[in-house]
Amino acid sequence: MSAYERADAMAAIAEALDAGIVVFDAARVVRFVNTRACGLLQRTVAQVDGTALAQHFAFLDDARLAGVVKDQREVPLPDGSTVTLAFSITTTAIADEPSHVALLQDVTPKRKMQGERDLFLQLAAVGEAMPTVLHELRNPLSAVLSAIEVLADERREDEALRDELQIIENEVRRALLGIEGLGLSSRSLRTVSEDDVGEAIRTVCHILGARARRNRIELDVQIEPMPKLYLDASAMRALVYNLVTNAIHACKSGAKVRVRAQIEPATTDFELTVEDTGSGMPPEVLARCTQLFFTTKRSGSGIGLALCRDLVMRGGADLDIVSAVGAGTKVRITVPVPHCRPLSNTGREERRDTHP
Repeated sequence: MSAYERADAMAAIAEALDAGIVVFDAARVVRFVNTRACGLLQRTVAQVDGTALAQHFAFLDDARLAGVVKDQREVPLPDGSTVTLAFSITTTAIADEPSHVALLQDVTPKRKMQGERDLFLQLAAVGEAMPTVLHELRNPLSAVLSAIEVLADERREDEALRDELQIIENEVRRALLGIEGLGLSSRSLRTVSEDDVGEAIRTVCHILGARARRNRIELDVQIEPMPKLYLDASAMRALVYNLVTNAIHACKSGAKVRVRAQIEPATTDFELTVEDTGSGMPPEVLARCTQLFFTTKRSGSGIGLALCRDLVMRGGADLDIVSAVGAGTKVRITVPVPHCRPLSNTGREERRDTHP
């Protein structure tokens, strides 16, 4: 077999491999590249062959100069996306010339799976530690709340003090709701006993109404008459607290947050909707907004909405989020309650609470 035939055979083998191959010389010029290597970077062989290594494979150039022979890098692509490439560089002699052979593999799917695994492990760790932490926080706050209620009862004739105590009481109750919100990972949406879900939602909105008023945001709450449901009232309070708090944070002065709760007559499903006229989310943020620890807020934790989604999914319910920049955000939760029937409006008024 002649040298030309051997070269052709090696090129055919390189093209058959499911890995990228890049051969470059001591002057860092690409002397051979297979189709797979070019495809990984959304380029063609004609664009790459014979060019400077740094032009298309800068990460290999940087690695070689740094003495790295095995690593992985996140590489930007022409379409704006990225790919994670694992590579190894071997030094050899080709046609009596010192050369370097780089082997490339796309490990983006593997890295994504590892990231999802890490998130699940983090969520499990949060869920395991959270009940103890929240218990330690809840007890002293509950004691403070009891002391405030006793003091307010003893000094009911002091109107100024009563108003101050009311503000403190409201903030303590809001803190307790926040603690309930963080405890969603250990709760279940459904229960074996009936709870007054409408009253639970109304209580949360009443407490958060003070924050909305301070920010000059209208909080409009409409809860249709409904029977008690086999849904956990404390889980519902935590759910509404997270959703309404997020909505208020997304709003500026003059905006509006609407909370709706009802039994859908056609399906007898329980439906909760929290809608705001705030800033809204771009598509890339909307796609990730329920991921654990993902947040765009400077002081955000990225926990609340992820825990809400987890609670809803475990309860066999649906969570739907619609948002657009400048058009606000609408979150709708639908929970099948097959044995429920909506109450008749006969003889009772529809309850509408507004907290401007």
